[in-house]
Amino acid sequence: MIHQGVLGAIAASVQVAAPAPGGGTTILELLFNGANGSTVFTDTSSYNRTVTGFGAAQISTLQSVSGGSSLKLNGDPDYLQFAWNYPLIGDFSIEVGLYVTGYSPGDAPGTSEIFSIVSDTPAVDLLLEVEQSLGNQVRFSLRDGNAGTVYFDFYSNTGLTLSTWTRVRFEVVGLVATIYFNGLANGTAPVTGNGRIQSLTIGRVGRLFAQGITARGYTGFIDNLTVTDLE
Repeated sequence: MIHQGVLGAIAASVQVAAPAPGGGTTILELLFNGANGSTVFTDTSSYNRTVTGFGAAQISTLQSVSGGSSLKLNGDPDYLQFAWNYPLIGDFSIEVGLYVTGYSPGDAPGTSEIFSIVSDTPAVDLLLEVEQSLGNQVRFSLRDGNAGTVYFDFYSNTGLTLSTWTRVRFEVVGLVATIYFNGLANGTAPVTGNGRIQSLTIGRVGRLFAQGITARGYTGFIDNLTVTDLE
């Protein structure tokens, strides 16, 4: 069943992805395994996207959720980028391990970007970020600037603890969006509107590029980033 007003990203070509553990289809899997200092970032989903690192983005063995390593980012201009090529138009989830150590200056100081999928216009964006001024609460937002539509835009009820691993899950099921911390619901919002976004093309980890905002760099470590189609 396809739910209107959730998320659309229509690609020129569609591949068949592998089933995800526990149900669903894995469409992005960045485990960030590798040697300390490596700048090779592998998408282990069947899409095998080419992931390009910028700045000093690198694999680090200083911290990890599992596998002995994670992605280390020191704020803007450290980030990863890849092409987005999957028609995600129904229920979906994004799971990631976060270890935020601080915030970097930029054109949105105190805001730390986790992950975003945007259009190359740019005017459409799905974004996940951490807000220092709100006690490290996590934001989950989906909007279409072209149409002036906000499908949902809300924060977790409580904030992350800095320099501590937190497993965060962002989920859209039906017309409800939910944020989970370590398996427990920590904020929810209705998905509004009846349109679909058709132009998401670029994925980024650790930096936003939307509506003239190009920084919001992430400072800390990120591990086991997985996007799953739950349909």
